[in-house]
Amino acid sequence: MMKLTNFRDLGGLVGFEGKKVKNKMILRAGEPVGLCDTDLAELRDVYKLAHIIDFRGEREIIEKPVDEIEGVNYVNIDIMASQMKKGTPSLEQIVNNLSAGASDEFMAKIYTAFVISDDAKVGYRTFIDVLLNPNGSLLFHCMAGKDRTGWGAVILLKILGVSDEDIVTDYLATIEGRKAVNAVLVEELRCKGVDEEKLIAFEELMSVKSAYLQTSFDIVNEHYGTFDSYLRDALSVTDDEIVQLRDLYLI
Repeated sequence: MMKLTNFRDLGGLVGFEGKKVKNKMILRAGEPVGLCDTDLAELRDVYKLAHIIDFRGEREIIEKPVDEIEGVNYVNIDIMASQMKKGTPSLEQIVNNLSAGASDEFMAKIYTAFVISDDAKVGYRTFIDVLLNPNGSLLFHCMAGKDRTGWGAVILLKILGVSDEDIVTDYLATIEGRKAVNAVLVEELRCKGVDEEKLIAFEELMSVKSAYLQTSFDIVNEHYGTFDSYLRDALSVTDDEIVQLRDLYLI
């Protein structure tokens, strides 16, 4: 049983023409850092991992570099580079700036940027390029495996024809996927004297809400009209590429 935080295989979801996403091909998770030998062996031998896509920023990577797995291609795509010009804030910095309701406001800005920022457009386009040349399974992640990773999953699953209902269900699986590790983080902060109001806001920030995802969908509709137009105009995804991705990942 994989112990990688917020890990899941997107295989089995029903997509275009009732076909299912192939098992052990598309994996999402939190940062693969400090994994045990069993997890590393499972990724290598069971999932035949070929690519790791890291959506984190430079500071995050320096502080917590991804575990090396022999034969696995590593690609960094900094989705939030322009939004985090001073570097992705540490958890301590985030907590210090939190107040009641602040997490929702912060996440609304982030989920808006996923759709309209140039870095996100280029980054998610690069993600698609890697998906078009898999040579094995792919694991994509950010720090928590919920926001940058979550929108990446939405893009791919929409291309594969997965229903919005199933996409949201997968997105919300993060609530359970991060429950244990978030509880540990909250307790550590409590022991450091962080007040309860900030702890509540922090716990919300480190989880997900359907409203966060809806923000991105609303921005897509506002700026592009439809998700298909967003794929075409923002990410330059062609009809031929959609057919190719469906051939690669659906069965």
